Amino acid sequence: WLAVPSNAIFAAIVISALFLVAALITLASGLFAGPLAVSELSLVIGRIGRLFLAGLGIKKRSGWWGVVYDSMTKVPLDPARVILTSPEGVTIASAITDFEGRFHFRGIAPGNYMISVQKPGYHFPSEKLTGRDRDEVYESLYFGESFTVAPGGIVTLRNIPMDPEYPHTEVLMGKPSRLAEFHAGIDSSVAAFAGLATNIGLLAAALVLIATHAITAAIIFGMYCVLFLVRQNSLWAHPFGYVRDANTGEPVSYAVIRVSGVGTGEAVAERVTDLSGKYHVPLPSGRYMIRVDRRMPDGTYVAVVNGVEVPTSNRYIASDLAV
Repeated sequence: WLAVPSNAIFAAIVISALFLVAALITLASGLFAGPLAVSELSLVIGRIGRLFLAGLGIKKRSGWWGVVYDSMTKVPLDPARVILTSPEGVTIASAITDFEGRFHFRGIAPGNYMISVQKPGYHFPSEKLTGRDRDEVYESLYFGESFTVAPGGIVTLRNIPMDPEYPHTEVLMGKPSRLAEFHAGIDSSVAAFAGLATNIGLLAAALVLIATHAITAAIIFGMYCVLFLVRQNSLWAHPFGYVRDANTGEPVSYAVIRVSGVGTGEAVAERVTDLSGKYHVPLPSGRYMIRVDRRMPDGTYVAVVNGVEVPTSNRYIASDLAV
């Protein structure tokens, strides 16, 4: 430090503060699809590690998987802890859901197993959908029963609904309105600020390192590189689209987006908009048709967009839709 000019030290301090702000925003809002409870803060380290490896091109091979989701809104739950146990209650493996509520276990030996799910604010198994094999979005529903993994590790896909402890008032009333608009505005502003802070900080850190060749500058630059890799593979890196009411301009919450191939009609993806009407669908480049089913206050769904062709942008469908 003594060998570094005072103006460079000041620049390093400013850049470090900028890094801290960008990192905190990324951790708080960009690594998970939903808000974190205090008991889930330990999941942050694991998510950062996986995203960093993904940024380096190192990804774990997927095994069989399923989706954990809100039984009322159909929105995937992230994070949620999924635990695989023997019928005697011995823990065999555990997993954390990803941005789309997905989980998977690899290398499971043949035998009998059970699954339980932990998520603050939710109950497992679902009582709302008990006795049903499918709902409006998901099939092969799971409610805690024992199942068998056959030789070769072949298992049936398991989708797991969870009941919220407190009803979603905006769903029951059918009025996301001001709260949804507020969330949409905050999401957009925070994402833009965090991205700008990261890019400016990375450039400034590189310039300070070139000018000073100081060890401290190299450490700060390295930290920015890690943050950049994390953000490139985090939720912020996904392009989003919004579904809004054509008459009022208000967000359309919890609508089901169904995507099929042009010409084939084959279903390729399904997603659910969040409270602010936001959605994204990762898909390879191609031609796709989209259908939007709007959730009514009584829990039924009505098709409000059907058979509209939409383009993919950077391997995502992220078109703004007025319904």
